[in-house]
Amino acid sequence: MLVWQVIMNLEETLQYHHIDVSSLSLPEYQRGGKEHPICLLRVPVTQILAQWEVLRGLVSETGYWPVIGWDRFKQPLWEEEMVQTILEAGLYIDIQQWLKQEGIHTRIDEEGVRKRADVPPAPFDFRLPYGRFPYTLPSLVPIALVPTTHFWEVPAYLPVQGNEWDPSNAVQVAMMKYWNERWGAELVAMAPSTVEMRVLQPPTTWEDAFLLAKEQYIYAPDVVDQWLRGNFATLVKTLLNGHVWLFWWD
Repeated sequence: MLVWQVIMNLEETLQYHHIDVSSLSLPEYQRGGKEHPICLLRVPVTQILAQWEVLRGLVSETGYWPVIGWDRFKQPLWEEEMVQTILEAGLYIDIQQWLKQEGIHTRIDEEGVRKRADVPPAPFDFRLPYGRFPYTLPSLVPIALVPTTHFWEVPAYLPVQGNEWDPSNAVQVAMMKYWNERWGAELVAMAPSTVEMRVLQPPTTWEDAFLLAKEQYIYAPDVVDQWLRGNFATLVKTLLNGHVWLFWWD
């Protein structure tokens, strides 16, 4: 199907559900090629999360997963991996083995963390939807519409890896798929070196929250080391019954 036909079909579906498509655009750079175009909407900041919910509810109908915060479309680096290559690598990764290998030098004093169980949590809330975006007016927020019904494939289209020491885009695919299967996590917002997810079935026991916090610390240590000032116990309490996860790499 030609790109213009894809866009027309998407427009018709969105309009049928009373979504304003006046800002719908087709970025010049398409990592997935013309057969799988990424589209872009710009939505008033006051409506952003409600609009995301509507678009999320239409994924099975549109075939597009909405991602808040991405408007940095640019030509890829030389010899950049293709979408299918990243997806194949991500689905091949044994994420438990990756966590074990990456966590070799991670030492957490569980007894010490338990002693700080009375530390008040710092409930996470979405931050990226209310930030400033380089190619979007301050009153608006971009939503990228990515041509997949499986959100864990999004890092193959919108590369989240910002530095060579960040988890690779293939690892991002594997980790998001794993957490979706385990906790019902879903991608809401993303930008280079930043991921924000909502969680439908968060951990309800200290033990599960502690194990999850270890995984998240291995995956994105800057959340604890910088944001929470090294307080691992706060992360555990935040994840316990918490419905928002934030990740950030400096």
